[in-house]
Amino acid sequence: MLSMKGILHKLIILVLTTAFTMSACTGNAQKNNAAQISIQKKLEKLSDWRYDEEPEFNVDSFAKVLNREMLAYLSKRPFQVADSKMKLERITTSDSLLTIYNYSYSSGGTAGNLYTAIVQWKKPDGKYGAALLDVYDHFYESHILSRSKEHNLYLFIGTSKGSSQVACADALVLELSGDRLNLNYPAFYNQYPALSYNDDIYTPEIPAAIAEIVYNAEKRRLIIKDLGSADEVGPKHKNNSELQNVIKGRNSLSYTFDGKRFTENP
Repeated sequence: MLSMKGILHKLIILVLTTAFTMSACTGNAQKNNAAQISIQKKLEKLSDWRYDEEPEFNVDSFAKVLNREMLAYLSKRPFQVADSKMKLERITTSDSLLTIYNYSYSSGGTAGNLYTAIVQWKKPDGKYGAALLDVYDHFYESHILSRSKEHNLYLFIGTSKGSSQVACADALVLELSGDRLNLNYPAFYNQYPALSYNDDIYTPEIPAAIAEIVYNAEKRRLIIKDLGSADEVGPKHKNNSELQNVIKGRNSLSYTFDGKRFTENP
């Protein structure tokens, strides 16, 4: 049986432990709030910035700082998208395991807005991971391609503007395996994670076309139609790498998912 001295000793330890825990939680909450406020301010700055109004502002360097802050934040928790002034968007898969966050800023040129895409994934232990994508699109559509004990495969479709003449679309496949996300899953032509479509909107035979990749979930098929002679479709490993054009004079292309990858239909 504990003596009064022993009981007091345990009570003191309990009180000190509780106080320390509460202090740590308060400190973490304050850090989280400060990080979120910093990100919000930077997002608002990017949204409001215009080249003709503030040409001396180094927007690219500013965006890189924001990217680092977003990655650090999203690697620990989701970011609440509530303020329209931030122009921050997100798309989440139907199983809530993957979320892509999108934000953009004016290029100051014919490319219009430049998009940043950061993917966040939820791990089996409830923690999070985050990575900056090499495909700089505004992602608006997601599908679960397959689920198994080994991994899940996800399809994301997005668009961007290459210039005043070229509209772009991309289909990107990501692999989630345990707590790891593979950004280089060989979904197209046995080695590439993404398929790109560059649509020359001034192609003579199809002057009004806008880049669009359609996914038919029932047939598990990606479809690209209304291709013109100046258009390009093909895989590329990195966003800034040269696209390998596979159109070969055709006016449409389609790819069927076979459970592991997309294969080009004859």
